[in-house]
Amino acid sequence: MGSPLGLTSAAIVIAAVIASAAMLWGANAKRRAAASEVEKARAEADRMLRQAERDAESARKEAALEARERAHELAADAERQARERRAGNRRSGTGTR
Repeated sequence: MGSPLGLTSAAIVIAAVIASAAMLWGANAKRRAAASEVEKARAEADRMLRQAERDAESARKEAALEARERAHELAADAERQARERRAGNRRSGTGTR
């Protein structure tokens, strides 16, 4: 009669050890999966930041180019108006010589 009780106790201990090992393995797997997700999120955040920096640089360059083009247009317009004034002054004889 001592043998079946000892066998049952051994089976319970083995089952408890297996259950504990399975729980530890599962917890470790969950931790690794969470760490992997965090790493993926960091990588995505870094990628998004680099893209935002590139977009901002492109927008800055585009704005600078548009400003230079506008300045050129204004300078050309001012030059055209000055020529028209000089031509009008020469025709009317009110030139400043």
